[in-house]
Amino acid sequence: MTRLNFINTNAPMSKNEIKNLNLEDIVFLTGRLFIFRDRAHVKALKFRDTLPFSLKGEIIWHCGPVMKKENDSWKAISAGSTTSWKMNDIELLAMEKLGFNVVIGKGGMNRKVANYMKENRCCYLSTPGGCGVILAEAIREIENVYWMDELGDTEAVWELKVKKFGPLIVGIDANGNSLYD
Repeated sequence: MTRLNFINTNAPMSKNEIKNLNLEDIVFLTGRLFIFRDRAHVKALKFRDTLPFSLKGEIIWHCGPVMKKENDSWKAISAGSTTSWKMNDIELLAMEKLGFNVVIGKGGMNRKVANYMKENRCCYLSTPGGCGVILAEAIREIENVYWMDELGDTEAVWELKVKKFGPLIVGIDANGNSLYD
């Protein structure tokens, strides 16, 4: 029987923290992360020298959020992961050029991405399906939203402050082990 290993850690995570995660560990994050979807990847790569934010060493989340504006601030209503598999082709280039270390999503990523994660001490954290409301409750503050006018609310880049954000399952660890092989 597998023993569950629960880890509470800060976001972003250091390379050492990432290195110490093992396949199937259950992680909860407190700190900063970025919602970063399909069209945001393309735009960020195109304009990487003039981005209004930095993803170096950060955590990105493949997510299509439902946000509500209340007065002058935003509130997350639901924030479930979108399928990461569809971003396999662009993720390697984005990780290399933009420098993020952790990807959160659902459905996993391919062997090429897992190999890159092994070579560069990165990891993939998977959210369980159907947890959009639970994950939204862990979003304590929306620090910034970028490219709303161009990309719309579900494709914009959202900079979030989260507390005990999870459960996240280590789906690809920094040794290249993958639940998706």
